[in-house]
Amino acid sequence: MQTIITFAVFGAVTGRAGVAPETAATAFLYSTAALLVGAGLRLLPIGQLEGQRVLAAMREPIARLARAAAAAEIDDVWSFTPGLEVAGLRHAELERRLFRS
Repeated sequence: MQTIITFAVFGAVTGRAGVAPETAATAFLYSTAALLVGAGLRLLPIGQLEGQRVLAAMREPIARLARAAAAAEIDDVWSFTPGLEVAGLRHAELERRLFRS
């Protein structure tokens, strides 16, 4: 649920600011990738340079996905991952978590 809300708010804010849909999608996808790489840096035995390489390798896939997202119609954009959403909600309540920020 939090991911959907974040996506909706990001879309509303960038849309209201007049940001082009493809640019907004690119920014959202890049920030998501950067967050995942940051988690990987803390969890896996890789360094920051390798993390930057991963992000650099994601440039074309992010650009491709952003183009597709900007061209998508409302019926094309949906998700159904109730197990993932429930796990995310439960994670916030756990006493011990991998990342407690």
